[in-house]
Amino acid sequence: MRQGTSQTFGIGAVARRTGLSTSNIRMWEARHRAVQPERTATNRRLYCSEDVERLTVLRNLTRRGHAIGNIAHLNLE
Repeated sequence: MRQGTSQTFGIGAVARRTGLSTSNIRMWEARHRAVQPERTATNRRLYCSEDVERLTVLRNLTRRGHAIGNIAHLNLE
């Protein structure tokens, strides 16, 4: 778990919170390194609140016409 983070979310919860599909989240993670979730011993993804916020911002920007490949590496600031 990341330092200072106490709450984590599975991919289904992240999909509901961000409005992205689980396959879209996986693709953005694999192709663009948009987020790098922690993994459990059984290899399940665990996303922190910052990951959820980042995916939400990226979703909003892609809906406004920005290509994910051009924005996935940017900081939240």
